[in-house]
Amino acid sequence: MSCSKEELILLDKTPMFEDDGSPRIIARPENVIVEGELNRKIRITWPEVSKNVTSAKVVITKADFVNEITVTDFNPDIIFQSEDMEEYKVDITYFGKDESSSKTHSIFVSPKDYEVNIIGENMVAEGVRGKARFSFTKLLMGEYTYTISYNYDGKDVVKQFNSGVDTVDTFVLDEIEDENHIYNFKVKINDKVFDHNSYEFTASIKPSPVPYLVISETLTAKQYYGGALLSWTNRSLRSDKVVVKYRVGGRKLHALKNRIYIQIPY
Repeated sequence: MSCSKEELILLDKTPMFEDDGSPRIIARPENVIVEGELNRKIRITWPEVSKNVTSAKVVITKADFVNEITVTDFNPDIIFQSEDMEEYKVDITYFGKDESSSKTHSIFVSPKDYEVNIIGENMVAEGVRGKARFSFTKLLMGEYTYTISYNYDGKDVVKQFNSGVDTVDTFVLDEIEDENHIYNFKVKINDKVFDHNSYEFTASIKPSPVPYLVISETLTAKQYYGGALLSWTNRSLRSDKVVVKYRVGGRKLHALKNRIYIQIPY
């Protein structure tokens, strides 16, 4: 039996790369999220930033406009308030504690319009039986005041409504009963939180006849087996009741019916 002598080799613990004080390489900030938001805002959301990064420079430009922001706290988002919805260029550069810097990452973004303008553009206005109905779909669920005005017979009518808790705010204006008249409405929306007024929006509505007019146009009367027979057709698609007043032997009587006829004895 033979034995062999093996040599134990110890690894050198000297670092392969020594920190010679040269600047560290910082990655380009390509994973920063830059978005155009409602109410003409640009939002910058930071990812988890390397420990080597101590600050960032954000430069927002458009034509002859330049806004430069230095960032040292990457927890809150940056919100830039624009005056328009034109395209902006956003340049972002990281900086390290050793004065090193990343390559600049550039993004082009356009803010979105004020929410109240978008709500107004998507307004639904329609005529119903003697009424006008307005529906507004909200996006951010803020607090809004709706002002709806019109002129009829030389008189200005102004109605105001406050937003509710539902996604869609619906308001009904009564006394829009002249089916031969086209009502021209003006609508403005105020964002209470953002303190901004919308453009003025318009809607023209010709209402449908009110239910009692629809029913009265079909009313007929005729003699019927020692009495009278009144009949009508309810095309209003509602369960409207008809009040019939009549005299028998000098007495004033009336009947309340929701049927399509009533027999009145002599």
